[in-house]
Parts: sequence; C-alpha cells; structure tokens
Amino acid sequence: MKHLRKYIIICILMLITITLIGCMIQDEEASTKEKINKVNKALSMNLSLEQGVAAGQVFLKDDIATAKIIAEHDIEESKIREIAEKYVEILKENYQNKNISVQGMQNNKNIVDLFIEQ
Repeated sequence: MKHLRKYIIICILMLITITLIGCMIQDEEASTKEKINKVNKALSMNLSLEQGVAAGQVFLKDDIATAKIIAEHDIEESKIREIAEKYVEILKENYQNKNISVQGMQNNKNIVDLFIEQ
C-alpha cells in the first residue's frame, strides 16, 4: 500500500512538472508570434470601420507593413481599390522606410494587390 501511495504521488508530481513546462513553451511561442506580426490595433480598427469593409487588419511583418482588407460582398471593386490606395498612403506615413503591401479581397477573390518598395 505504501508503494502504491508513493507511486501516485510521483505520478502527480510528474504531471504537474510536465504541465508547467508545456505552459512555459506555449508562452514563448505566443510571444514569438507577436514579435513576428506586430498588429497596429488603431489602424486595424480604423480600417474595419471604413464603409464597405467587413474586416481589416494592419500589421508589420519583417520589413513589410501590410494592410489586409476583406470587403463586403456588395461593394464595387472601384471602392475597394480606393480604400486600398488610401491605406497605401496611410502606411507610407506610419511606416517610413518599410515596404508596403495592401491586399483587398471580396468573395474569396483577390481584387487589389498593391506592393510599394521603399
């Protein structure tokens, strides 16, 4: 009976140790992803509030400032292009000396894909 009790205690301690190690590794991976894709929450919110935009995100990855635009299904392609060109200028102001990429999608199709090297 004593051996069974020791065995159970050792198993519980091993489970706790494995869980703690797993949590530490997961936290490191999350912080690495945040470093890779630095999301600009203010610009992302402004982009999402544009008329005709269903969702949008602005982020910096490596040396490329990127805006991703998901347009509502009933908006004209010319309006998507207008919004994309507007965000090229905004990104140029906010991310000087960075390459700029703006992509506009609608109904799972790439409508606009702008890339500016700086």
